[in-house]
Amino acid sequence: MKPRQRLAAAVALAAAAVLHVAVALKTPVGAIIDDAVYLLLAKSLWLGSYALPDGTGLRATSFWPGAPILLALPVRLFEPHWALMRVPALLVSWAALGLTWKLSRKYLSPGWSAACVLLVALNPIFTANAGSSASDMPFLALTLACFCALQDGNARRKPGILELLAALASLTRPEGLLLALALALAVAWREGWRRGLIFLAAAAAPVSLWLFGNREQSGTASDYLRQLAEQMPVLWSPRGQLEHAGRLFDLFAGIPANSFHWPFTGATGLLILMAAAVGAKSLLRRRGDPRVLAIAAFGIAAIYLHLVWWQLFDRYALTLLPLIAILALCGLDSLAAGQARRVLPAAAAVMIGAQALGGAILLSRLPSTHDELWPETMSWIRRQTSPTARLQSLYAPPIMLWTGRPALTPFADVSLRDHWLAKCLNNGIEYLVLEQDTSHWSAMPRPWYEETQRLSQWAASGPYVKEDFRSGSDGTIVYRIKHPAPARYLRAWEKIREAAGAPAKTARAKLREALRLDPGLSSAKAALAELDR
Repeated sequence: MKPRQRLAAAVALAAAAVLHVAVALKTPVGAIIDDAVYLLLAKSLWLGSYALPDGTGLRATSFWPGAPILLALPVRLFEPHWALMRVPALLVSWAALGLTWKLSRKYLSPGWSAACVLLVALNPIFTANAGSSASDMPFLALTLACFCALQDGNARRKPGILELLAALASLTRPEGLLLALALALAVAWREGWRRGLIFLAAAAAPVSLWLFGNREQSGTASDYLRQLAEQMPVLWSPRGQLEHAGRLFDLFAGIPANSFHWPFTGATGLLILMAAAVGAKSLLRRRGDPRVLAIAAFGIAAIYLHLVWWQLFDRYALTLLPLIAILALCGLDSLAAGQARRVLPAAAAVMIGAQALGGAILLSRLPSTHDELWPETMSWIRRQTSPTARLQSLYAPPIMLWTGRPALTPFADVSLRDHWLAKCLNNGIEYLVLEQDTSHWSAMPRPWYEETQRLSQWAASGPYVKEDFRSGSDGTIVYRIKHPAPARYLRAWEKIREAAGAPAKTARAKLREALRLDPGLSSAKAALAELDR
């Protein structure tokens, strides 16, 4: 690179770092719910458990332990000043950029490597998540470190560091198992299938032990398997699958899921993937590099996973952004010839500028906030509720992080208000925290949106739930859940359950008994009316 190019790249990287800090400071810690979950789980490790402080004591199986292990020391140092956790998060993000440079230099010139790093650093999705303590950025750094650790040329690899990195990546996210398989292919190509299988066994051993422990203690290895099964119906809807693929390809073009979507944005992402495929093919043909095989295999497997995983967040694309950028630039370089080659630097500059503009737009749209999510509401909860009071909210993890109160997310198996109230009373839930405007949940999987609508309706539709606090600045409502005789209500609900499936005469008697215990049970009234038809 020429001195002028080095200076321009350094200035652009410094601007990206400033942008990352600015966005992180305007994004409350815990605004990304997983952010709060991983911090709470890291804290739980110091207490000798792996569970959220929700009062249930149930082992966490949906959130893999790699990120909490990495966060454990910073959490110990910074608690309860959670806003400071932005510092290690940013450092991990910038380490990932350094690893992007190191990996790209194996295939690209210094100038193109600098362009690759800038394309990642200024990507709005990377910018939005640079200060987050969720597992995505540590997994990205570990993924890049694994590919960098693969040996070059004919040098003999010393077992140890690659196995350790792959094992930690497998503990961090489920995609880590796909990464371990891809790396095993590269090891097998260079060192033979026996060594490849030994590597895979070593990389998968820690997460296998964790999954086995979950199975023994909780009856399930991981909730991911259940969630994957629940989301499979998208495969039977060609139109839904096509729309989902378009949203995923948008992310690879640097267009966040909640941003604008024009017809050509998904096509742009698809073209970038095609360029990456050309780059992988070109590198394999010219170099026969096992690392490229591993990168391509992991990329294909991860993309397929997200194509069948109906739930889609911007951060799911993070792991693939640097890999796609490296391979796409290699592909464009192999395709370009003559005059077209001279156009590539200008095209890269336009793309980098567009990414920077997207990051600036993201920053401008973020409201000025405090360090915590819903500061007025969190303050009210700390002042007005008992330290042992249990709350319910879709944002239960941030509430636990910032107030220290145990909190539960909504019950997944509830469709009737009476049943919901019974479960709240049975679980000792005293408060319900809801958003005033739940329209943004419409972009989430349908069951989540329907759940928010039901909770809002139930909170406003009957006795025993009263509004206690409303915050205009936070856009929240806190409801108090209080019954004069909880045990009597629970007996009444049990009568309703016993009536289900019973003979008509028995069912009527039980439903009348339920109404005698609590005349406000609308589900009992509805069931009686159905029987009397």
